[in-house]
Amino acid sequence: TFGKWTLYSTAGCSDKGQVKRTCSVCGYEEYRDTDFDPDNHTWEDHYTVDKEPTCTTEGSESIHCAKCDATKDSRVIPVIDHIKGEWETDTEPTCTTEGSESTHCTMCGILLDTRAIPVTDHDMGEWETVSDPTCSENGKEKRVCKDCGAEEYRDTDPAHSWEDDYTIDKEPDCENDGSKSIHCSKCDAVKDEAVIPAIGHEWGEWTMVKEPTVTEDGEEQRTCKTCEKTESRSIKYNGFWTHDDKGHWHEDEKGNRYYYTDHEFKWVVDKEPTDTEPGIGHYECISCAFMKLAEEFGKQNPDTGASSVAVCIAAALVAGGAVPVVRKVKTKKNRK
Repeated sequence: TFGKWTLYSTAGCSDKGQVKRTCSVCGYEEYRDTDFDPDNHTWEDHYTVDKEPTCTTEGSESIHCAKCDATKDSRVIPVIDHIKGEWETDTEPTCTTEGSESTHCTMCGILLDTRAIPVTDHDMGEWETVSDPTCSENGKEKRVCKDCGAEEYRDTDPAHSWEDDYTIDKEPDCENDGSKSIHCSKCDAVKDEAVIPAIGHEWGEWTMVKEPTVTEDGEEQRTCKTCEKTESRSIKYNGFWTHDDKGHWHEDEKGNRYYYTDHEFKWVVDKEPTDTEPGIGHYECISCAFMKLAEEFGKQNPDTGASSVAVCIAAALVAGGAVPVVRKVKTKKNRK
């Protein structure tokens, strides 16, 4: 005894669907096609790649049915270009030979291109002296490549050996400049020449060599202590003495002194002593107008009527002049 028909499979793009029923007693199954026709293909509106192309083989693509594996309008996809990879070093360059590098396809590994790598610079050591320069000739230095041993040479400029301190080339004198410079210790070359100023005269004192008169100028000289050069100048006559408390002298128009001498004093009585009052007197130079302060001297002796002349004479001797005692007041002048 069979049950009801049930759907076993739906209709596809190229076959009908089926239904089945089963015996309820023995379990036997019975199949039959559905009465409706199979559906048509549902084609997609774009191509689907069936096989990816590579840089060595073509690919393919087609229109697929959305419901089954059916395809149509299959077509070829051309091979694609190689994909160039990074440059890779095949041979390292040195300072004497070029190296090489290449690039390969990242998909198939095929060699796409090669190129040379330029030689590298030499790895030179330090410069070493081959020959020293002189003051007028070049020296020579070399250095060696650490990798290949190649040698490189260069000239070094002539070089003076300059001393640290100045050398005096010409000594200055009283009137003329000297000079100094830095010398080369190997030759006669000099640099940094500099002037040494003249040292100037070191004059001694002026000395009169000829006294001036009313009609003729005098002359005085002084001598340099260094070079012994003599310098002269004229002295104008001045007939009047100039003095201080120690001596007297003449002066020229510039105030320069000449003919200096110490005072020579005489005693001058300004007032005679009496029996009740002392006398008054003073010392004055016999050549110029210099006078010392007035002094009192002894009273008159009431027994003899004589003044103390001995006291006056003693005072004159102490003053430095054994001269006559003058018993009257003199008119004071600036003597010639």
